[in-house]
Parts: sequence; structure tokens; C-alpha cells
Amino acid sequence: LSVVYNGEIYNYKELREELRELGYSFETDTDTEVFLIAYHHFGNSCFEKFVGMWAAAICDDENNTLTLCRDYFGIKPLYYASVEGSIYFASEIKFLTEFEPSLKEVDKKTTYDFLVHNLKEHSKNTFYKNIKQLEPANILTISQDKMELIKLPMVSNKKMTADSNVYEAVKKSIDYHLIADVPVGISLSGGVDSTIVASYLASQKIKFQSFSSIFPEFKQFDESKYVYDTIEKYKEYIRENLIKTTLDQSWNGIDEILTCMDEPYNVLGMFQPYSIYQSAKEKGITVLLGGQGADEIFGGYKAQRKEYHKEVIRTLSLFEIFRLVRQKKINKSIIKEVLLEKNWVRKLKKLEEDKNSKGYFKGGLFEQEFNARTWYFNYGLREYLYYDDRLAMWHSIEGRVPFLTLGLYKLYAGLPYSDITNKGEQKVLLKEAFKKIMPASVYNRKDKMGYVSPQEIWMKSKEDEIKKFILNNSFFKSELKEEVVNNFNHNKLWRHYIVARWYDKIIN
Repeated sequence: LSVVYNGEIYNYKELREELRELGYSFETDTDTEVFLIAYHHFGNSCFEKFVGMWAAAICDDENNTLTLCRDYFGIKPLYYASVEGSIYFASEIKFLTEFEPSLKEVDKKTTYDFLVHNLKEHSKNTFYKNIKQLEPANILTISQDKMELIKLPMVSNKKMTADSNVYEAVKKSIDYHLIADVPVGISLSGGVDSTIVASYLASQKIKFQSFSSIFPEFKQFDESKYVYDTIEKYKEYIRENLIKTTLDQSWNGIDEILTCMDEPYNVLGMFQPYSIYQSAKEKGITVLLGGQGADEIFGGYKAQRKEYHKEVIRTLSLFEIFRLVRQKKINKSIIKEVLLEKNWVRKLKKLEEDKNSKGYFKGGLFEQEFNARTWYFNYGLREYLYYDDRLAMWHSIEGRVPFLTLGLYKLYAGLPYSDITNKGEQKVLLKEAFKKIMPASVYNRKDKMGYVSPQEIWMKSKEDEIKKFILNNSFFKSELKEEVVNNFNHNKLWRHYIVARWYDKIIN
């Protein structure tokens, strides 16, 4: 066996000792060797033992097979293409298209899903017709006569166990993600999740640099107050870097970010996270921790409140329903919506059954019951991780996400919302576990931003230029009429603009 892989196995030292007890010897002190020997001994079961992220290719010369595999959440990317009987694979699309220029053919169905439904990273398909991506938790084995795809099981608990300690579970995961022989920093947004990571490190008397994006001139998008509160609480340990991004920076950076991404991206404000990694690189930081994944596991989105409402209504707790109605936390329309099984499933089915749809977003989506939780795991989270990995690696930085481990997923992702929230209030289970070390202002936050930017304001100043570019672009040709483009909201207008810009910059 031989392996090439992109990623990191944080618990490789424990696994190495386990394998030594089974009779294996090691020639190096690397996680790559542990990866390979663990796979040799345990087969696909080894992945359940890994705390980490990976996109890997394993070559078995004896059986003449190539196995491609990707971590459970899709933190690291893996693309592949078949050209004239040969398989090409890489962590970046640009490598494949440089190697084989014929792969620069637009996939119109994926493009349609992005333009019309605002969906990206929702299937194995990419914006390139003959380039596919291995989806999270998937294993693809290729031999001379067949390709076999299997999905790794992800089973979460449905009931809280007596010994489940949220603080200890998250602490253990953060400790693993701190293992490095290079400087480690934090992307500190001012939200609950990154603040928890920063507060934990500082409480352990670890000194580090934080990187935060602020918009002091746009108060509705500025989280600097919460960033300052965290820094002030732990000023002995945190060396802050506060970064302002402007419309000119965002606009002038479009082509470079497109080159970084290989595909269209969904907001003009992408320069904001780009600038975080850029600043970290300038300060000599090689590993940057983030808070992604906590919302999905611990119930951090407002839309997930409806899942709590659904639980309440289905248990027929009339007293609780009455209390929520009286406090205006739930109303008759929500009750009606839940009882009529509207919400996520109905919306998804409506899109799936759209007879006029020209995209992939139809068929095969309902193998499991969809709700707010599965929506965010299968769609939103994948897209966020896509952007973070590309931006980090573009700056030679390893982005790490301590909330995204199979262990935390198994413990908390399957719990009823009534166990991880308080009467529908988000992330109470997580916040309570770290209440003593968090700034009070962040603990008590009721709003949620998550690296937002003044997209609509910026777009208005460029509206005429954007519309003109779309209407004159060769990709859309004469398919779009001026009156149609004039009726686009700013988000849809951006999506059409970035596809046209991508077509000119990357495809042509």
C-alpha cells in the first residue's frame, strides 16, 4: 500500500501506540505513516478512529486498486476526472484543468442550481461538466473494470448520556487541534463559537494572535464590540489584529479570489475572510482555528427554532405551546406551518418537483427526513468549509475546525432541540458549558452575524456596471433580457455577475 493525502490526523500518537501493541513498527514520527498502517489493519473502520481531516488516495498494488476517501464533514477537498481511461485526482480543480485543458467545459446544470436556487456544494457535481468531487464521508474504490462508491456511517446519539460533559468533550477536541510545531492563531469573529475557542485558550494561559474583521463605518455589520470584550478580558494572552475591508478591496480582489476558488462564489464580501488569512500569513501564522460546525451540532441557527417548535407540538405539550404563544416566541402561523408539514421538507420538495428545473436539484434528495439540521449539514456547512479551505490554502495556512469531529457529532448532533436549546434559544447547552470563561456580553448575545459584510450597500454603488457586464457577457449571450436583469435582487444579481466574470477569467 501507498498513500498520498492532504490533511491532519491529530490523535495519531495514540493510534500509533495502539498499532504498536498489535505488532506494527514505525520508521517515522508522522501521521501519514499511521494513516496508512491503520488503514491496512482496520480497513474503512480506521476512519472512525481518526480525529482530523483528510482527502486521501490509497494505492493497492497487490489488488490493483485506487481508493479515494474524504473526511466525514468534507473539511478537505478531493476532485477527480476520467479522461480516456485514466483517472486524475487532486485537491484543486485548477490542477486537473492545467493537466487536461479539455476539462474546462461548463456544467450548465450546476450553474443553473447556483443562479436560480443559490445552491453550491450540494452534490458531487461541480461547475465543470466532467470534473466531480468526492462527497463528505465517501469512499470511492477504482479498479480496472469498475468503480465502487460507499458512504461511511455517521450515527449520532438520540439521548443524552449521563457522563456527557460538554465542556470536557469540546476541550478535548480543541486540545487535539492545538497540536502543532508552528504558530497557531484564531479567527475571532465576535460570535459565540470562536469566542469559546479563544476564551478556552486564554484560560489555559496560552498566548496567541487573533484576527478579526470589523466594519466601524457600518454599525449594523460590525462585531468589534464583542471582539474588544474578549480581548479586554484576556489582554494578557491575546494579541489582536483588527482588519477593515473596503468595497475597493473587495472589487479589485475578485479575479484573484476566483483563481483561488476555481468556481463562482456567492458574496462580494468574500474578500473579508480572504483578508483574515492574508493578515495571518503576514504575521507568520501557519495554523488558524475557526468556529465552524458549532451551529450545526449545537443548534445555532434561528431556522432551527422551528424544529424545537415541531417537537413541542408533536408532544402535545399544550402548556408549553400556550407559554410560547403568550411570549410571542411562537405564533399560530408557525403552528399551522408545522402541523401541515411545511418548512424545509415542503420547500425542498417544491424545488425537486419543479418541472421547469434545468439543474441537478431534483430527485434522490429524500433518502432521509430533511429538517433544519440536515439542511445545514448537507448544504450550508459544506459551502462554508469549501470557502475556508480554499482561502486558507491559498495563503499556505492550515485552517482547523475543532467543533467538527466525529466524536462531538455522535454525542450531540442527534439530540432533540429541547436538549441543546432552552425554549428555542440557540446553543444553550454549549454556552452554559463555557459561561464561566466567556465575556458576559458574548454569552448574552441574541443576534447572529457570522462574518457578514455590507453587500447590498456595496452592490448598489456598482449596479449599473454589473448589469452592463452581465448583459454583454458571452456566457449568457442573448438569454437574459434587460428587464429580467433589472428585476434581480442584489443577491441574484451578484450570482449572475460572478458566473459571467468566472467564465471570462477562468474558462476563457
